[in-house]
Amino acid sequence: MSDKKIVLVTGGNSGIGLACVKHFVNKNMQVIATGRRELKALKNLSDEDKVLLDKIDYQQIDVANEQSVIKLFAHIQKQYGHLDIAVNNAGVAGVTDKALHDVNLDEYDYVMDINQKAVWRCIQEEVKLMLPQQKGAIVNISSVAGLKASKVSALYGMSKFAVNGLTKCAAVTYADKGIRVNAVCPAPVDTPLMQSDETLSHFLKNAGSFIPMGRAGTSDEVANLVVWLSCDEASWMTGAIVPIDGGTTA
Repeated sequence: MSDKKIVLVTGGNSGIGLACVKHFVNKNMQVIATGRRELKALKNLSDEDKVLLDKIDYQQIDVANEQSVIKLFAHIQKQYGHLDIAVNNAGVAGVTDKALHDVNLDEYDYVMDINQKAVWRCIQEEVKLMLPQQKGAIVNISSVAGLKASKVSALYGMSKFAVNGLTKCAAVTYADKGIRVNAVCPAPVDTPLMQSDETLSHFLKNAGSFIPMGRAGTSDEVANLVVWLSCDEASWMTGAIVPIDGGTTA
């Protein structure tokens, strides 16, 4: 059996998730990446990225679908028998052009099912694969929107505040089991998700007006932090909610 570390990255076919996949592959780890779309449907990927995702273990699943989650972790258990690192990255922006009182229940459920409930379900299954070895690292991709309130996208912010609370609770629960759970909180990062939404793309274009360092972040910058938190260099860190935001929360 290979002695490579086994890594799961949800939402690993774009943006921060894809950058994490590349960094883990460069560290000679066995990566399982998930996405809601099959590889041939990912039109925006470069040929190089398509080749990369085709070489690793790419699983087409919807993290908001319970049967998809069960199928994913059954596959990991059967194929690898354990899990060393998990990055819960899959997420959506949801509606960004409505005030809080105008958001309907379907819009609420859509965001919370993916951004919060799916993270909780994945953590449950990830922990089950890590407990036998009494070691593992989980990193949740949150947001500065989960650190300070914003009226621009209150629904998204609610989901990320929930992720940060979940991170802390899981960290304390499994601290004595050798499983570390941390979260990273980026400010606006130049990703396809940000570019695809009119409100969010406006933030990207005007990043210099509210980010002290004068620009949006990059996926690689966030991935560097995620990988560090996942590895032994961060062995005494758990329950940390780490901003990576060009000084925004300072």
